[in-house]
Amino acid sequence: MTTKYEVEEWLPEDGFADEDDGWVLVKFASDCQSCNMCDEPLCAECGVHYADCSCPGPHQEDEYKYKEINGILYARKLVEED
Repeated sequence: MTTKYEVEEWLPEDGFADEDDGWVLVKFASDCQSCNMCDEPLCAECGVHYADCSCPGPHQEDEYKYKEINGILYARKLVEED
């Protein structure tokens, strides 16, 4: 369980994660519009189908660390330790 201190340690004053620290907003398929040709979710940032998108999704625990702040889910790429 994450404590309030641990969260405040990385959370900026505005209450949002800082992309400079590697934290980005998690992309959900429901956030995407449908592709005009096949009706699959299409990522607005990448311009590709959600399944092929490189944005972090909600179920990639082997690649990302997740934090939820104020009901918003953020992810940061895991770094391999030597």
